[in-house]
Amino acid sequence: MITEEITLFYDDQNCVVLPGKIFAAEDIVLAAAGSLTCIRALYKNAVRANALERFAYCVVSDTEYAAGTAEKKIVQMLNKVLRERKPGGIILYTSCTEIITKMDYDRIKEALSNPGKIPVEVLYRGPMVKRFRNVRKDLNDILLRIAYSGRTVRAVRKVLPPVTPDFEGIASALQVWDTYNFLLSAGGCDGCFSAPAGLKKPYQLTKTRFNNLEAAVGCEDRLSVLLEKDLQERADGRLCCLLSSAVPHLLGVDSVHLASQMSEKGLPTVYLESDGFHSGNEGISRMYLTFVRKFAGETEADAPGSGKQHCGVGILGSHLLASAAEGKISHGIEHLHRDGYDVFLPEEHPLGEIGKLAGTRFNWVVSAEGLEAAYWIKEKFQIPVLAALPVGKRSMLQWRNRVAGMMKKRNPEELKKEGVWLEVPEVSADNDSRSALLIGDPVLTHGIALYLKEMRGFHRVTRAVYAPVQTMENWYRRVLKMADGDTLAESGIQEEKLSDVVYFRSGSHADKLFREHDLIIGDRIFKTSAEEEEVERKWLDLPDPLLSHGIITEHKDYTIFGKKGAAWLDTFLDCSS
Repeated sequence: MITEEITLFYDDQNCVVLPGKIFAAEDIVLAAAGSLTCIRALYKNAVRANALERFAYCVVSDTEYAAGTAEKKIVQMLNKVLRERKPGGIILYTSCTEIITKMDYDRIKEALSNPGKIPVEVLYRGPMVKRFRNVRKDLNDILLRIAYSGRTVRAVRKVLPPVTPDFEGIASALQVWDTYNFLLSAGGCDGCFSAPAGLKKPYQLTKTRFNNLEAAVGCEDRLSVLLEKDLQERADGRLCCLLSSAVPHLLGVDSVHLASQMSEKGLPTVYLESDGFHSGNEGISRMYLTFVRKFAGETEADAPGSGKQHCGVGILGSHLLASAAEGKISHGIEHLHRDGYDVFLPEEHPLGEIGKLAGTRFNWVVSAEGLEAAYWIKEKFQIPVLAALPVGKRSMLQWRNRVAGMMKKRNPEELKKEGVWLEVPEVSADNDSRSALLIGDPVLTHGIALYLKEMRGFHRVTRAVYAPVQTMENWYRRVLKMADGDTLAESGIQEEKLSDVVYFRSGSHADKLFREHDLIIGDRIFKTSAEEEEVERKWLDLPDPLLSHGIITEHKDYTIFGKKGAAWLDTFLDCSS
């Protein structure tokens, strides 16, 4: 059992040999099942090989592994490949999770509907088999057994991307702070990693590596010794942020206890809940919550009620993989400074200062990942929340009025008398008969939807969220409901709730949404996954870095705040008329 450092730069291309050899065979489909971790890594390799039509996957949850329903899900996936793509062969690419749960592959193959007798082979690979199998030789033997059929794999709708796993999202968000980041892993989980755009320093993460024998004899005690030794030699007194992945999770490793053990030995450690089965959105949300609970509790004496406040406006959710990362909300921060307000952005300060969010006048939330922590602070310290990214002059003035009311603790009538309340223009009389589909972070798309309805007169605007994992949809529904009353002030149209979104998880559902709208605004990763249509939809690329980082490395620039955001949208809307 060892530890090793992962060092990534944004332009790294993590070339994995085994998938590349499979994708080189033009009549073979690589099919995979497992946690988000494994599937995300394979998806990236399929994109690089321009072989998405020869890649199929199903994400299996930890609950499905525990309940014994994973085999059924894999059979359904393989039957769909056999029915729709008619390949010359299929190679089922195993993950550690199937090995640990003792998946019966013979039973899976017997359950297939395969009248054409298309070869279906299983490639056993990963840390849980490397001790007793020569995987490269196994793959060469499999490729020799599958005779070249001369077939061309039928083109089907390209596969929608698996979302970033929780521990990768957290590790990326941590890069702005001077923490020591440590991942509990069997060893192969770094294939999913890509560093965030704009990161100018080496990506800092250390991970473990162990095999099936070490897992079988019980690895928690060994991990404890290994972690302690590593922190003593490398952490230099920094806070260790402990992350976990699928294999330690399925083995029952108690990460909370490990973190507690290290702290008791004078090695400050905090466990950030993660397992590779949940999305990066959920992981970053829990990360913020963990940090504010830890550090705001330590500064409770300075919180509201003590007579002392740290600053005016706190900002939550502007992490490195957010659509509303720091550079994209700088125009809003400039307005706050211009209006005389102090601003606290945790990503610009040492991590321990995040507790200052419990001593602000209010906290401005700029992505869904910041909501959970903001509402914990609101409940504990009575700090108000504003979850809004205003687009256009009208929304920006509404936003500034809300800010003024929160900062000065005056109602609108008092602020009007003081001359502080800004005059908000009426809703535009424009009437645009088109419909628009907005895909992305709901806090961001809420502001865009208001602009399209109020100032451009769109008759229908649908906000959509891609949530292919059920826990991800459940999390969105919960956190968005919290903020329904804390968006912009009463608007000129019927107020749209933050939680008024449509969730989709399949390509067919995405295609249906695309066909129902004239214009689409969202990450172009969905455009590459869309079914070919005779009439191509007008598409504005609005990057979602948490989803597309490491897959799409270059996006056109975009502006999302205030009048500049409206100008960016108008250029697209007017060209699309």
